[in-house]
Amino acid sequence: MNKQLTTSLGTVFKEHTHVRMNGRVASARTVNARMESISGSFSSLEKLGYRLQDATNLTEKHIRALVQYWLVDKKLRAKTIEGHISNLRIFATWIGKPTMVKGKYEYASQEQRPLMKVNAAAKESKSLTGNNINIDEILKKADSYDHRFGLMLRMELAFGLRREEVLKCKPHHQDFEQYFAIFHGHGKGGRERHIVKMISSQQEILELVKANIGKNEAMGWPTTRSGQRATLKENLSRYQNTMTKLGITKAKLGVSGHSLRAQFAENNAPVHGIIPPSIGGTKGQMPKADMKVRLARLSEAMGHHRIEVMSAYYCTFGTNATLDRAGRCMTNIDMATAILKSQDLEPLVDNYRADCTSIRSILDVLEVEITLKEIQYLWKIYSERNGVAWVRPEKEIGICIEAAALQVIRQTKGAQTYLPE
Repeated sequence: MNKQLTTSLGTVFKEHTHVRMNGRVASARTVNARMESISGSFSSLEKLGYRLQDATNLTEKHIRALVQYWLVDKKLRAKTIEGHISNLRIFATWIGKPTMVKGKYEYASQEQRPLMKVNAAAKESKSLTGNNINIDEILKKADSYDHRFGLMLRMELAFGLRREEVLKCKPHHQDFEQYFAIFHGHGKGGRERHIVKMISSQQEILELVKANIGKNEAMGWPTTRSGQRATLKENLSRYQNTMTKLGITKAKLGVSGHSLRAQFAENNAPVHGIIPPSIGGTKGQMPKADMKVRLARLSEAMGHHRIEVMSAYYCTFGTNATLDRAGRCMTNIDMATAILKSQDLEPLVDNYRADCTSIRSILDVLEVEITLKEIQYLWKIYSERNGVAWVRPEKEIGICIEAAALQVIRQTKGAQTYLPE
């Protein structure tokens, strides 16, 4: 960009970038991403022949040219274009032109509009187990490299924390009897939330973390490798570098740090009575109104306020689905146990016998024929998804066993899960 435009942009950024549209202070990550997007847009305008000297001279003509450039020349994804338009809309507000940037479809022809549609729903599971990655092995590898980092991963798995949330987290202060709290200013957008403790593994992991982190300490590294006091920015960089060092990347494993949050989203669904499509759940599990209520609770635990966002983790439940047959759960568990008949299952562990017997009494009501060893095998699959050896069976036991059964079926070549009539 030319010097005058660079100076003009810098003046606007200095005055506005650190405050969100709602008046709250923006995080460093948000500030940097927004500045990069806006600066990139002005650089693109120069490439297109628009020689602006003053950033405040931006007009709707420039927005239209940029959208066409992104669509036709760069062939950017709809989500990326939407993000750039959103940042330009914010910038327009900063320069006193709040109504200048219109909706994204205003800048596309009728034929181009389908290209502007954002499909936020996942096409497949984003979780670790959904990508056939053994969670226990990942945690052990993290522990051996950096024990503190291993604890961070467990907290992300147990409570769906984002990386910045886990670095700021003070586990002793945020642990309440029935829930784990994300305090104001720690969550995305500064939002606070309460994550209800639904299963024993959450408290088990929390107790492990509290035993290894000081009462007033945050989970982030207190010092850099050179011994200096660490800043949040340095910890974010170290976190990402450690992920890369351990190979937890899209390039190597097909997953990222965010996959632990996706894992929490999937794990939290069965104890709310839902099996997500991402792990084999069907669309007609319950009436639409009931589904909305449960998805709203799951969305709140993730720090979102719209149930539509959950499709990014669960894939889509679709529309106009007919209710499943009453025997769906029994059918899926029967299919899994048929697969297990050919396997040499480990003997029943005495410590698990009472729980397995309790689970079988519940499955008896569903008319499921299953042995205690088969229950132990399936429940260990369910437990390991949650980062522990064994979860106490307490909530939605039939649904949780069915979710584990679906994992067995999906990992067996040629097997098909239940499909509604």
